[in-house]
Amino acid sequence: MGMSAIRPKPDLLDSDYREALAAYVAYGGEALLARGYELGRKALADGRSIPELVGVHSRALRTLASDDRAPRDPGLLIDSAETFLAETLSPFEMTHRGYRDSLIAWRHINEMLEQEIRRIAHSLHDDSGQLL
Repeated sequence: MGMSAIRPKPDLLDSDYREALAAYVAYGGEALLARGYELGRKALADGRSIPELVGVHSRALRTLASDDRAPRDPGLLIDSAETFLAETLSPFEMTHRGYRDSLIAWRHINEMLEQEIRRIAHSLHDDSGQLL
């Protein structure tokens, strides 16, 4: 199933993303890149998936590439679009890392609890043996 199969109807995210990407490609700069980050945060908060966001990016890039005002150097357009997409996806990455870190911490706690249970079980077994 290719990205063309994921075609939700265009919405506000599509137009906001397209405008933000076009501005970043045209002018660059941290402030415009921060718009990408904020769009990613909003998409994450709205329950959007990474494939949905990549679809939004793909549609915006297609529109931008066919615009007469797009950079003549395709490499510049691709590099700028890649940087913008990476910034937009960074909230998803942070959430993924947070989940992974939490999972590792829970596994560690679980191992500690299992060791304590084994220790108590051995202690009870030893104590009950002395009673007999």
